[in-house]
Amino acid sequence: MASTTPMKRGRYCCSLCGLPKKGHVCSFAGESPAPALMPVVAPPVVDPAPLAADYISALPDDVLGTIISLLPTDDAVRTQTISRRWIHLWRSSAPLNLDDRDLHQWVSGDNLVPVISEILSTPRQTYARRLCLNTLCCHSRDADRYPIFDSWFQSPVLDHLDELDFSYVRVLGNAPLQAQELMPPLLPSALRFSSLRLATFSLCHFPHDLAGVHFPNLIDLTLSRITNYENTLHAMIAACPRLHTLFMDRNYHFRRVYIVSRSLVSVRLLVDPCNYVMDQLIIVCTPSLEKLIIQEQGNGPRIIRVLVSPKLQILDCLRTNMMSTVQMGKTTFQAMVDNSFMFSFRNVKILYIIIEALKLNHVNDVLKCFPSLQQLHIWSLMRHIPMRINDKPVDGTVDCIHKHLKQIQVINYSGKISDVNFVKFFVLNARVLELVKLHIPFIIHNKWRSKQRKQMNFLDRASPNALIQFEGSVSRDSKRARVVGFSLAWRLGVGGPRRGKPPALIPGRLLAAPESNPIWPFSLMPLPFLLPPLSTAPPPRARHGGRLQPPRPCARRRILRVRASGEAAPPPSRTQMIMDKISGGEEVGGAGGAYSYEALKRLDRLCSSICESQVGKIHSNVPEIVTRVQGPSVDYDLGSDSKIFDVLVCGGTLGIFIATALSYKGLRVGIIERNIIKGREQEWNISRKELMEIVEVGILSEGEVEQIITSDFNPNRCAFENKGEIWMENILHLGISPAKLVEIMKERFISSGGAIFEGNFLSSISVHDDLAVLKLSDGDCLPCRLVVDAMGNFSPIVRQIRSGRKPDGICLVVGACARGFEKNTTSDVIFSSSSVKRAGNFGVQLFWEAFPAGSGPTDRTTYMFTYVDPQFGCPKLEELLEIYWNLMPDYQDANLENLDIRRVIFGIFPTYRDSPLPAAFDRILQVGDASGIQSPVSFGGFGSLTRHLGRLSNGVYEAVSEDFLDAHSLRLLNPYMPNLSASWLFQRAMSTRPQTNISPTFINELLFANFQSMQKLGNSVLRPFLQDVIQFGPLVKTLGLVMISRPQILPSIFKQVGLGVILNWSNHFVMLGYYTFLSSFIDPAVRPWVESLPPRNKYQWKRYLEAWKYGAGLDYRQEE
Repeated sequence: MASTTPMKRGRYCCSLCGLPKKGHVCSFAGESPAPALMPVVAPPVVDPAPLAADYISALPDDVLGTIISLLPTDDAVRTQTISRRWIHLWRSSAPLNLDDRDLHQWVSGDNLVPVISEILSTPRQTYARRLCLNTLCCHSRDADRYPIFDSWFQSPVLDHLDELDFSYVRVLGNAPLQAQELMPPLLPSALRFSSLRLATFSLCHFPHDLAGVHFPNLIDLTLSRITNYENTLHAMIAACPRLHTLFMDRNYHFRRVYIVSRSLVSVRLLVDPCNYVMDQLIIVCTPSLEKLIIQEQGNGPRIIRVLVSPKLQILDCLRTNMMSTVQMGKTTFQAMVDNSFMFSFRNVKILYIIIEALKLNHVNDVLKCFPSLQQLHIWSLMRHIPMRINDKPVDGTVDCIHKHLKQIQVINYSGKISDVNFVKFFVLNARVLELVKLHIPFIIHNKWRSKQRKQMNFLDRASPNALIQFEGSVSRDSKRARVVGFSLAWRLGVGGPRRGKPPALIPGRLLAAPESNPIWPFSLMPLPFLLPPLSTAPPPRARHGGRLQPPRPCARRRILRVRASGEAAPPPSRTQMIMDKISGGEEVGGAGGAYSYEALKRLDRLCSSICESQVGKIHSNVPEIVTRVQGPSVDYDLGSDSKIFDVLVCGGTLGIFIATALSYKGLRVGIIERNIIKGREQEWNISRKELMEIVEVGILSEGEVEQIITSDFNPNRCAFENKGEIWMENILHLGISPAKLVEIMKERFISSGGAIFEGNFLSSISVHDDLAVLKLSDGDCLPCRLVVDAMGNFSPIVRQIRSGRKPDGICLVVGACARGFEKNTTSDVIFSSSSVKRAGNFGVQLFWEAFPAGSGPTDRTTYMFTYVDPQFGCPKLEELLEIYWNLMPDYQDANLENLDIRRVIFGIFPTYRDSPLPAAFDRILQVGDASGIQSPVSFGGFGSLTRHLGRLSNGVYEAVSEDFLDAHSLRLLNPYMPNLSASWLFQRAMSTRPQTNISPTFINELLFANFQSMQKLGNSVLRPFLQDVIQFGPLVKTLGLVMISRPQILPSIFKQVGLGVILNWSNHFVMLGYYTFLSSFIDPAVRPWVESLPPRNKYQWKRYLEAWKYGAGLDYRQEE
């Protein structure tokens, strides 16, 4: 008898034509093998059977081409060997169905790439129908394959592509996403196919700009494990006006998903517990939605809202094992307990719920909201629940139980009395019940089944046609059941490879259920849980690769989605609605100079890009603004009347102060400002002592000081979560108008001979031996001897110096100025009303600052700020603003509805450990926020600028006058300051660290302990600290008193801050003491000697003396 064992093709078949070797003489002998993917490219000439007997070959070419396009790619290619009739069909009549997985058994890796390239580059008479690329990495050895992929997607063969399934191969497989990890980028050319009907995108990162992407025919979209934020999803939904099915599969950064689509029929979400970040899923307006399935294992969106879905029939999002709030219309479920009993979902016919145990009262309450329910699927977690919980009287008049409920499935039925009573209730009350299916997680036998039926009073059932079915998890027929389950899953097209091989699944488990069948919609669902549909479904239809799938409105289960601009937009957040009602006003330079919602989103994107960058990574693509050119500036045509400025200041909002001070000293100074030099409307709060620093420099009079003060408020409070309050006088107690102050400075600057170049931004700087030449955006060139960079935290020069390095910390600030506060006479310097709260994926400690505004007697400004490490998933400003609207009314004892929001304020303040930033180039110096001279615990550079204004103006004047403009000399103007570096410990102590097991109240306890100790030590200790000045003596006293009074807090400090940070801080602490000694004892002794030194040595020693004084905090003088 002939063996039925299949031949091994590669061993017994001809490598040229694919026919058996035995007794075969290949007509291609002597020719070099074609570099094709398959061993068959063209068949030998074989006399075919008469066509009259070959009914399939007699079919028209287009029919045969359609048949071929449904075969796997390798089988489709081999159809050329059937007969002469079939030789040309694959290339001429069959729409291309290219699946790299079908080719993998022949060639793989680098050998597969040229084969696909050849197929896509060869002209065809028909266009491609389907393209599936799932087995290729984005890199090959040291080269990337992006240009190759791009050439594939640009192929004319794909112009009318119908189905696209694209995924990179991840080296780490299914391992959890690493911190800061992004999937490889998806090429824009992959989104050019407007003819797509089915799309699947996996393991990739979409481009940020998806404008112009449009899929008018797409009906099935799948996004799987992409690393974009939800904005990409929203844009893709908007790009698909005919979208029927949406599947979101374990996407890493979807937080707040809004779904608006008039055509959407099915929404499915699979949450990966290892990378769970989703906070909200809101189905806003989906009038055609019939199925909502949330697949997860204990985690899910914290809030699920279904606002407008009148046709919803299948619902799976109700659980007790997750902290989700499910709101459907006006009905709200919290932990599976219905709170409103509104009959809102008369169209829902199939419901899936997970409960901790079979609690009849909870399930019965939920069923009241679904009066048309026909199938109820319950998964019990089998947790211990006291019996009294089930003793609550149950209402047996629920409409769906009496009139519509036909099938009940209970998974993890234990047979205990509580479970028996649960099922018994439905048996005795469901009048149209047809089937009760109970899955038991242990071995069962006939005697146990009979006993259960008796306990349920099954003979007295309300429905005479009802049947009860028990299924044990282990039985004699378990293996057969699993095999049947696999077969059923394969026939229904559930998961698995495209080829006709059974899917590699966990024994007895189903990968996923097709949406067209009421099978339990969970990943890794035990097969015995399958229930047949209520109605007889039509037979499944054939699909590509020999797979059969049930008919559905959209052609396939797993498809990906793409984003586009245009039609449907998510509903506005509360922040957006508030900001849209407020006139944004004119944007000005500096932090907090913009109030519009667009500016908020821009800053959020900037913050996200900072946080998503890798720690310590040096970016090679940072724009090079500054270029060092050897020799004098002889190559520039500056004109005969061109002015050579002594100093050009870039950035005019805070830069105008140093510019005016230098202009008053007789230097020729110019200012370059991107916008108009104008102060913002929102007040700055400052102490009078700091404001008088400007008067001492000589650029502001005391009379003008009174003009710019808009409010004066005392006393000032410090408090931490009901642990006590500390009240101080004259600390940040003045509100001043930046608009008035900057206007006065601008007038003084112009009157002193200064020049202003508004509406221009810096394009480049060429540093020569004698001059620095600045090229502006309008093409003009300005020469100067020194460039002062006052462009703030995001200066392009600073970015070049730091090579785009990620900051070590970020202070996030949001707030508002509102009218309607009755209690408005005092201020809060720092206030904490709660312990650590969650914002996005982060736990953050929120602090408050509040003070009266000068625009009206009931106007008040409140800030909420927090310190975070710039990590991937850092809270967005808009997220913090949403928290702000929730917490601020309680904090200020006000009703948000009664407040008139005047302005919304927001900002981010990155900080670096190696601050202040030393000069890196000749003739360029950073000042203000650009230099990082401000304390890392403050979120504004104005107070720091006033403190250093006299020192900087004098130092710059001497450097320019004596031509000490090399990088080494300029570096002395931004020296190392140990008191500033020591402040890093406080910033770290005030920020949360997710890796530590610290009490949520610890930060408040630590801060209160320190503030209480400083209060006991007196104003000489507390007042400098509140004005961001760290001094050695007060610091030693405070730390000593805290360690003596609360020694038990020390271990938690080490956990919170980290041993490495404390050791690093110890060095700065020692240097703080050393600088204090030098400034207190060495400075008076050497100062007379310094005056007699040569100019360069004298300049250097004066900078050393200033560094000792300011670095020890001894420039601070107590107010009288």
